[in-house]
Amino acid sequence: MLAIFCFGIYYAQTENPGQMFELKANTNATYLNLMKGIGPDMVTVPGTHVMVTEKVLFIVQSVDKGNNWVRFYARPYSDGPAPTSNAFYYNDKLFEMTYTDYKANAKDAAYPDRINFGIITLPFKYRPQKGAGFDTEFNLNAAFGYLVTPKYFRKTRLYIQGGAGIGTVGLDSSNSKATDSQDVSIITGFAGLMVQYNDVQAGIYFGADKINNNQKFDWEHQGNLWMSLGVGFKIFTLSKSDKS
Repeated sequence: MLAIFCFGIYYAQTENPGQMFELKANTNATYLNLMKGIGPDMVTVPGTHVMVTEKVLFIVQSVDKGNNWVRFYARPYSDGPAPTSNAFYYNDKLFEMTYTDYKANAKDAAYPDRINFGIITLPFKYRPQKGAGFDTEFNLNAAFGYLVTPKYFRKTRLYIQGGAGIGTVGLDSSNSKATDSQDVSIITGFAGLMVQYNDVQAGIYFGADKINNNQKFDWEHQGNLWMSLGVGFKIFTLSKSDKS
């Protein structure tokens, strides 16, 4: 099992222009106009009352609390021009709902910062060199990650990760000069990729381990490459709210 403890910063500013949000329930709105481009609008005409739906990411354009409205548009879809598609219904169109409905039905579309930090413990390390095998001893690693995919990818995200840690390795006469079996402390450096789908995570990592006083043990895997795989569940995330 790959245990990953992620520390991410999440922003929530639903009333600020440019902030993404989604709806807790389908909500009445008014279609205002095309935001760009020239051509017929085959879905609605300006001023038409429409229903905007859940599971769509919207972006605030402007807010007027005094006149009780919020104007917004959808994050562009790319699912084709067919009349039944979300792309055809939402792309390049500006909508307006009452500020009252917005406060009642909008929720923050939280998205992670590009950089995050966490703790990783790997289930095994495969060492492909002479005496190839799997080590499953204790390890604990501090890691940082950089989000490669766009922030608005809600379900699937790809991170480049790197870090360092500590652990132990079992030594005996088959892999070192040790005369008896013993566990020795090591330091680790590693890098890899982690894919996250919703809260499920899978990673592949490559690294190297070193024993501090290897002159004594002459460990055959000193500084050599290892590989590890793992699947885990997002344990927790730190969040920050910043509502206006």
